[in-house]
Amino acid sequence: MKKTVLITGATGGIGRNLAKVFAINGYNLVLTSTNLEKLETLKNELLTFNNSLNIDVFVCNLNDSNSSSEIYKFTNNKNYFIDILVNNAGFGNFGDFSKIPYEKEDELINVNIKALTQLTYLYLKDMIKNKKGKILNVGSIASFASGPYLATYYASKNYVLAFSEALAKEVKQYNINVMCLCPGTTDTGFEKRANLDNSKLFTTLRVAKPEKVANFAYKKLMKNKEIAIYGISNRILIFLIRFAPRKLVRYIIFKIQEKRKK
Repeated sequence: MKKTVLITGATGGIGRNLAKVFAINGYNLVLTSTNLEKLETLKNELLTFNNSLNIDVFVCNLNDSNSSSEIYKFTNNKNYFIDILVNNAGFGNFGDFSKIPYEKEDELINVNIKALTQLTYLYLKDMIKNKKGKILNVGSIASFASGPYLATYYASKNYVLAFSEALAKEVKQYNINVMCLCPGTTDTGFEKRANLDNSKLFTTLRVAKPEKVANFAYKKLMKNKEIAIYGISNRILIFLIRFAPRKLVRYIIFKIQEKRKK
């Protein structure tokens, strides 16, 4: 019997490529995003890999407080057991925290933190009852530091990592694996949403391909890893961050981000 995967933010970047990886490996899919046209296009593309798959699409905005319960209700009405939950949706706002419209920061918190937590809470109960399941939460190398000018984004990714690590320990006894994926700079559309599309971070530095990150994430998830850091350079960077004084790390990030503002 085919297993079913639920992916949020499925129409772009890492989410879209994870959908492809799971489809190629024979998983049924429930895909969520805000754009129906993109969801249908992705569904049709995935069916070319395997036309025997059940692929459902669900349009929702995770900024809405009832979105998580609506997704859960949708899968319950379909009598689906979600074997793998992928909390991929997320975005950042670049700039001075005090100058960013609060509505944008509130939306970030709703999507990056609240929806992820609510969906995990809802589907985890079913996983515990069935004593099986996997949860993939998409963090970032930002999960390991604080980031001036992306303050709320960095803080949200710190939450994702800390939450995932703690939860992984709690639910291991139920044969459930929780993994936090921590990629570095990746070509996902994040830069456009965060107003960083002209930043040297995305125009001069090596940017990871989302398909490679997705394949990496799938392999690590199947091995029941709890943290998956993509790329040797990112693993070295995070090692250094962990042992360097936080004040120094924060200052370096501040100087890098400050240049992007100019």
